[in-house]
Amino acid sequence: MPKVSLDPMQKKQWEIQRYIIGEMKLRHITQQDLADELEISQPAVRYLINHAQSISYSQLLIIFKVLETTDEDRRRLTTL
Repeated sequence: MPKVSLDPMQKKQWEIQRYIIGEMKLRHITQQDLADELEISQPAVRYLINHAQSISYSQLLIIFKVLETTDEDRRRLTTL
């Protein structure tokens, strides 16, 4: 089966998704915790995490705040 290359935007979305999931596990933050901060439902958070391209910049900043993301990681994750 041939390998499929991801474009830079898809790679960044995948990286953000992996980061959010990893930090949530590390910090014991639930989808409901994020939902409360984002003022959306838990199923909506699950969708956002699984479809990183759907996360708005303002939502991403809230998620970074909840996950206590460092400035270095913020720059890395928001720059192509």
